[in-house]
Amino acid sequence: MKKQDLFRLQQGLQQVANLRGVKFAYAVAKNIRKVNAECEDIQQGIKASDDWEELEKQQREINMYHCKKDESGNPIPDSNGQFIIPQERKDDHKKEMETLKEANAEAYTAREKQIIDYNKSMSDEIEFSLHTIKEEDLPAEITASQLDGIFEMVE
Repeated sequence: MKKQDLFRLQQGLQQVANLRGVKFAYAVAKNIRKVNAECEDIQQGIKASDDWEELEKQQREINMYHCKKDESGNPIPDSNGQFIIPQERKDDHKKEMETLKEANAEAYTAREKQIIDYNKSMSDEIEFSLHTIKEEDLPAEITASQLDGIFEMVE
C-alpha cells in the first residue's frame, strides 16, 4: 500500500464509522486506530521547524499590516480565505515579503525541499496490515462509495 492510499483509507474509515454490525464495527474501530497512528507518523515528515513557524508568523504579520480590513480593523478575506492586498499596498507588501525571503533564503530552500521530498514520499510503498472482514459481515446499508473507501479491508 502507498502512503497516499493510507490517507484515502483514513477518510473511508471515517465515513463508515457509524454503520452497524458487531464484527464490522470492531474491524473499523481497530483499523481507525492503526491508520490514524500511521498517518500521524507520516505527517511528521511535513512538520515545520520552529524556525519556519517563526517565519510564517512574520509573513502573517506583513500580510496583516498590508491587507484590506473592515471598519473594526479585522482582515477581509477573499472567497478562499486569503488576505486581500489592495493595489496601492501591493508594491510595499511585495518588497517586505521579498526582503524576508532574502534574509532567510536558506530556511525557504530547506522548507521547499522538505515539501518536495514529502510529496514524493507519498507514493512510497509501506508495509501495513489491516484487520479484515468477510464480505458477509458488511452492513446492509453500506453504499458503493463507502465500500470503495474501505475496499482493502474486505476479504
